Amino acid sequence: MASIGDTVTANPERGKSLLDSGYTWMAGAAFAFSCMGAVTKWASKTLPSHEIVFFRGLLISLVILGLARRQRVSLRGTRKGLLLLRGALGSGALICFYYAIAEIRLADAMTLQLANPIFVMLFATLALREIPTVVEIVLLGTALVGAILIVQPGSSLFQWASWIALLSAVFSGMAYTLVRKLSQTEHRLTIIFVYSWMSCVLAVPLMWDSFVVPSWQSLGLVVGLSSLAFLGQWLMTAAYEKEKAGPVSSMNYLGVVFAGLWGYFIWSEIPNGLAFLGMVVLVASCVALSVYRWSQQRAVRS
Repeated sequence: MASIGDTVTANPERGKSLLDSGYTWMAGAAFAFSCMGAVTKWASKTLPSHEIVFFRGLLISLVILGLARRQRVSLRGTRKGLLLLRGALGSGALICFYYAIAEIRLADAMTLQLANPIFVMLFATLALREIPTVVEIVLLGTALVGAILIVQPGSSLFQWASWIALLSAVFSGMAYTLVRKLSQTEHRLTIIFVYSWMSCVLAVPLMWDSFVVPSWQSLGLVVGLSSLAFLGQWLMTAAYEKEKAGPVSSMNYLGVVFAGLWGYFIWSEIPNGLAFLGMVVLVASCVALSVYRWSQQRAVRS
């Protein structure tokens, strides 16, 4: 069995173009997850957050079983311990995140959860021995500043649910780091499948005494957010197969921009000058990071 510090040798042709960059894939994942967050908040008006986690995990697991059978992919995996650990950490992050979405503003919940790149970089340095460059650290910091300008933290950040959202970021940081390692040996469907069925199982104790029979509308929303979650997980896993765990995770900050747009179009929330400046800083930082990493990879290959 390979050690945690082994060098990645898979995907030797990665980074050929910006379109094939892990940062582009992660930007798509951020968009899908922001849509999922908006639908989740809508669904949480009629269903408890842990029940949404349960149905999401169940639906995605069934979809993956069908895809795996069609593609003749074994979902047993080879590194069962790491798969289970990634599934448990990801499930904990999801349960905390959905609870926060239901209790505080969507943009606040997403921003706190999107602090996970800080923890990804920390855990990637400790577990995968991936040392970020000074440029990567600076750009990650400016991206965080942009996110703060967008949200302009208010009193809601000091609520109990806000700490739950931050805890979600910690769990996500550890889980995403394991995705990077598992991508060397495990099929993408296997990684997502273990995470999905574990989130379903771990949600059962929470909904045992508070189960609500969902309406057809609620079920429709759950199907929608599950589809978006599956798409986001697929794109995110592909992104971590192509790039170092710490830097690529910074593209998650784009989700805050998308959340701001959903707030405007759905709830008529208009960003002020500082929020608009934050969007510019955030997008510029993420684009600069993407171009920087792409140019570094090209320099190494040449």
